[in-house]
Amino acid sequence: MKRLFNDGWKFWKSEYGTEYEAAVKSADKFTSVEIPHDWMIEDPHNLYATNTGWYCNKFDVANPDKKTFLIFDGIYMDSLVYINGQEVGEWKNGFTQFVLDVSDYVKKGKNEIYVGVRCRYPSSRWYSGAGIYRNVWIDELDDTYIPENGIYVHSKKMGKDYKLTLQAEILGTKAGKAEVLYRLFDDENREVDLIGSGGGEVDLFGQADGEVESFGRGNVGAEDKTCALSKQIDSLGEKEISFSIKNPKLWSPENPNLYELEVILSIDGRCIQ
Repeated sequence: MKRLFNDGWKFWKSEYGTEYEAAVKSADKFTSVEIPHDWMIEDPHNLYATNTGWYCNKFDVANPDKKTFLIFDGIYMDSLVYINGQEVGEWKNGFTQFVLDVSDYVKKGKNEIYVGVRCRYPSSRWYSGAGIYRNVWIDELDDTYIPENGIYVHSKKMGKDYKLTLQAEILGTKAGKAEVLYRLFDDENREVDLIGSGGGEVDLFGQADGEVESFGRGNVGAEDKTCALSKQIDSLGEKEISFSIKNPKLWSPENPNLYELEVILSIDGRCIQ
């Protein structure tokens, strides 16, 4: 279950190069901040000052046997992450998301996290900001799972219709037994019929059985809709299917139509993600 982790953070701006041990000893100097946070803009008369900023927080883990991931959508720029006194990872790029598998570092109950952000200037052609400037997430998953950014969608125009190719990356010990269910909804929350392209890896359900219906949304009549189930997995741990959509409502500035893809991972008929 992925949840937002933006509340409860505290921050301390220190001299460049301040290490984790010094940050822990300076806990009384930390003040509450809101994430996303940019410490540079707080002092507009001293922009691009070289500093190390430290953030700290606590989070709960109900089941340490699950896979636990921390997802940082953006930290500027050179960051270190500690959990319960142990370094769990670092990230040098200030403009990209990164994901840390912290499963081996968390415990049941309260866990303590420190994030160090080292900013040395000049380092950018434009205003960069400094700190945790985008959302932070916690994701707890079974040991077989679809990772962050593990769904790839590609569309190709085929006459009046469109061919949609979906690829799901699956990791874990039971990846070979996993099944991926895809359902597509339009901007009015109506399920869209998926027309198979003839590939052997795709099963199309004209009438949903009990398992498929239980995965669906409560306000959609799954019994008369068509969904796609990908059962086969390749050597790279990926499942891919293709199907067609007839006369889709295209996006434009005047009519910004959007579709929502629902992806469900299951093993032996049990939904795990």
